[in-house]
Amino acid sequence: MPADRGAARRDTEALFAARDAAAPEAGATRDAQAPVDAGPRPLPEGHPNPALAASAKSVLPLREGLFTLGKTAPAGYPYWESMAVDGAEAARRGDRAGVRASCIACHERHAEHWLRDHPWPPPATDAH
Repeated sequence: MPADRGAARRDTEALFAARDAAAPEAGATRDAQAPVDAGPRPLPEGHPNPALAASAKSVLPLREGLFTLGKTAPAGYPYWESMAVDGAEAARRGDRAGVRASCIACHERHAEHWLRDHPWPPPATDAH
């Protein structure tokens, strides 16, 4: 688990709280919605756009992305697949609280590892 589990939970909760605030501007990108201290790190394949997911009126459209996310679990991230599938099943049922719980559980478990594996800014590479 991340050293600061509270930070991962607060980041995820903030994304879901955005549903009650104004919707993101049309054309907003994941990078524009990333937490300030996180930088625009890449998101895993299938990961729903966090800002749009949090502001959506229905969680059903998240189902496909969460199933894809589960199928593309990177090595070294235990329970990634099962947490994503749990979220997808909750989305299929229209269970916003279940989707939220799945997101929070995964972010709390994997945030530190993901941030360590995907440093920002990316290390410079030699172009030669």
